[in-house]
Amino acid sequence: MKEKEIELENKVYVNNIKVIIADDEMKTCEEIKEKIKSYEQIEILGIANTDEDEIRMIEELKPDVVITDLMRGRNFTGLDIIKDYAEKDNSPKFIIVSFTPEAGLIHKYKNVADCVAKFPEINESELAYKIICAKRTIWREQQHLIENKIIEEKRRNSFWGKLKRLIIE
Repeated sequence: MKEKEIELENKVYVNNIKVIIADDEMKTCEEIKEKIKSYEQIEILGIANTDEDEIRMIEELKPDVVITDLMRGRNFTGLDIIKDYAEKDNSPKFIIVSFTPEAGLIHKYKNVADCVAKFPEINESELAYKIICAKRTIWREQQHLIENKIIEEKRRNSFWGKLKRLIIE
């Protein structure tokens, strides 16, 4: 691919990546925010310190990416929330940032949460890269849906076109 084509492709799916940060520790949320706030492509929509706030913000703000902790001691865990969204269309992608990431726990939800990072070891460029990769995955999924709709529309039109010709002739 030529350099200009890559640059154009990156602009299409990388600009304005909407992110929510969710962790029960406010200090951790602030540290994550500090790590990514200098990236102009990333728009931090808000911070959720409770499970209920995380769910409400996902539903209301429709983020592309949710950076969440895996284990919390409240009504839900990050994993519970990921499980709930794994079955939904247009689910955000989840990046799990945890002091003790359990990659095996989320393996079966890889379609929604495919990034696991150990905190605080992850640096800002690694975290930003994971966010961009998550957005790229969303973009590719959307492109795939569009392509499928176009193919289906062509099939339908082709069928009706043939049927029309049979009736008229």
